Amino acid sequence: MKKFIKKIGFDSDSIIIMIDDRYEFQGLKPYIFKRSNILYINYIVFKEVLGFLIKNRGFNKSQAVQKIFKFLRKNNISFIKKSQINQESFIVIFNKLKKYRKKLKNEVEDEDLRIISVYKINNIDSIVSRNAYHFKPFCKYLGISFIGVKEDVDIMWRRTFG
Repeated sequence: MKKFIKKIGFDSDSIIIMIDDRYEFQGLKPYIFKRSNILYINYIVFKEVLGFLIKNRGFNKSQAVQKIFKFLRKNNISFIKKSQINQESFIVIFNKLKKYRKKLKNEVEDEDLRIISVYKINNIDSIVSRNAYHFKPFCKYLGISFIGVKEDVDIMWRRTFG
């Protein structure tokens, strides 16, 4: 039986692309922003996006927090708080992913493994990210589908040559 409602979690890079309303996300919008999908970010993604907006966009903390929450409300994206996470389950999944990382000889950072672990605990069906190398094998390992945001060659050429 096909699942009609999908729970979709976002990585920080995909949230930044959407906040910036960049072209590379436009093709995925109809697929992801269906009424039947329930969308999420977690506290780790929030922290990364907050840091990016402060460091790279010149926002102060208050402005960055407002911008993120305004974006989440506008797009009906729910927030998974740290207090909602079963820490024992989190540690088990996180350690399982770290062992798998060694087996794969992948250089994925612990933060990405934490993001995946939080989403797994919350029964997220799919994770959206531009970082396929760090996310795809670990999502597959845990039975989570991966949705990649690809940067089209035409987009790169347009940015380079106008």
